[in-house]
Amino acid sequence: MIYKLKEWCEGLIVVIIISIIIEMLIPEGNNKKYAKVIIGIYILYVIINPILDLLDDKINIDSIFNVSIEETYVDMDTNIKDIYILGIEDSIKNELIERGLDIKDVKIQLDSNYETINHVDIVLNQFSENTNNIYEYLKNNYFVDEQNIEIRGSQ
Repeated sequence: MIYKLKEWCEGLIVVIIISIIIEMLIPEGNNKKYAKVIIGIYILYVIINPILDLLDDKINIDSIFNVSIEETYVDMDTNIKDIYILGIEDSIKNELIERGLDIKDVKIQLDSNYETINHVDIVLNQFSENTNNIYEYLKNNYFVDEQNIEIRGSQ
């Protein structure tokens, strides 16, 4: 019984920490309120499911949603990584636009630990003389080698 209570508390703490991280990474706008609702429902799910099990009800919320907690953790982990990558891409794009470049899209690839940028692919609407500034900027601010930066025009 105490082991289940400990396990439930640990799971709840992990879910709350992950939800705080997700909430911080989501940019301000209309989508943020929807994400908060989904996060709130998930936290409520994590809180209620063990209580129902303790009361020995025949209701199993896992079967209602057809999702296990472990699968949800994997999905949330993947979503957090995707949000992290999108945040870096948006940051690079916005900072280059502020420098006067006409950027269409930025895509990055990170290492397996999500610590180092392995490759940057930048699509420009129009080439300009400032493309050398892109190499300098990414090298100095994101520590990306010039050989790992690909700059091309839009098709």
